[in-house]
Amino acid sequence: MLFYQLIDKFLPRRLQAKLSLLVTALLIFLVSLIGALFSDSAEKLLREQIGQKALEVAEVVAINQQIRTGLLSRDVALVQSVAEAIRQATGAEYVVVGDTEEIRLSHPDSEKIGKHFVGGDLDGALLEGRSYASQAVGTWALHCAALFRFVMISRRSPDLLLSVIW
Repeated sequence: MLFYQLIDKFLPRRLQAKLSLLVTALLIFLVSLIGALFSDSAEKLLREQIGQKALEVAEVVAINQQIRTGLLSRDVALVQSVAEAIRQATGAEYVVVGDTEEIRLSHPDSEKIGKHFVGGDLDGALLEGRSYASQAVGTWALHCAALFRFVMISRRSPDLLLSVIW
């Protein structure tokens, strides 16, 4: 009863005004709830679509003969030039090619070539040979902390590891 008296103190005296305020509050609550649910499902759908696009690019890179040739001969310049051309053509944030030792053979930041992959999400590709999408924090996390980063890993041969970031 005390709660009702407290609410009654702040609401207008007329029943019509009270009902109008309560209905308005209920509508605001429902619209906010529906908006939150829609936003969540839209975000999930967007993640799936971006992940699928990145996976398709990773598959194309995995079957590229120049990438395979450069990887086998350890020709970093060839791998880097082809990966960079694919990155620019597709609009990916970056395309990284590496070996099964998790060493990068291409990266838009040339200082990162020859260094290990980061993110800790390579086990599925290295141990199980799967292609998949995962969300991880990589070397550019500070530059895109507000963005979702999708890492696509494809392993089509025992000597190829890819990461396509959107």
